[in-house]
Amino acid sequence: MIIFFDIGGTIASNKISPVHFLLKELGLQQSCKDSLKKLLFTQHIDSPYTLNELLAEHFHTGDTLSICKQLWHQQIHESYYINGALTAINCMKSRGYQVASITNIWEPFLIGLHDIPKPVFRSDIIGIMKPDVLLYTHILKVLNIAPSQAIMVGDDIENDIIPANSLGMKTILVGDPEVTIPHNTIVIRDISSLPKIF
Repeated sequence: MIIFFDIGGTIASNKISPVHFLLKELGLQQSCKDSLKKLLFTQHIDSPYTLNELLAEHFHTGDTLSICKQLWHQQIHESYYINGALTAINCMKSRGYQVASITNIWEPFLIGLHDIPKPVFRSDIIGIMKPDVLLYTHILKVLNIAPSQAIMVGDDIENDIIPANSLGMKTILVGDPEVTIPHNTIVIRDISSLPKIF
């Protein structure tokens, strides 16, 4: 059995969303939000220079290198683990579960986080982002694992729970649900509660 963890919002966080930061700092319209999210999370952006070039290409922003450097630095130095996350993950590993991560993420967020469950299946490397079911089927195929042998742990019903559940994976929602949860989904208040349900 393998447990897949979402990263952002489930086991780690940052006080600044890169999408919201760039929308505000670049003066982009809210209508650009989905396109910006897709740019950040489905292309491998390896430096603030690359980010600057992609923003200019896709949004005609001109030279925004100083803003890109500011965001890059912030994402590296202010990403943090949510209380109890590493303890819960290590507990599950000690009980014999394999662990991995499935995440919509970008490079600087991960740089400062050294204990993320590996392997890490990143949307920016694979080129597909959640909630696309193709991301999940791709990962299961790569690992040669049946959905029934996988558990998805995440904080977002739309991105983490619904697509995994639709494939037959067991699902665990972290946090209080604001909408109806799918059948066979367990809800826990926070990530530190995970070992208690096994």
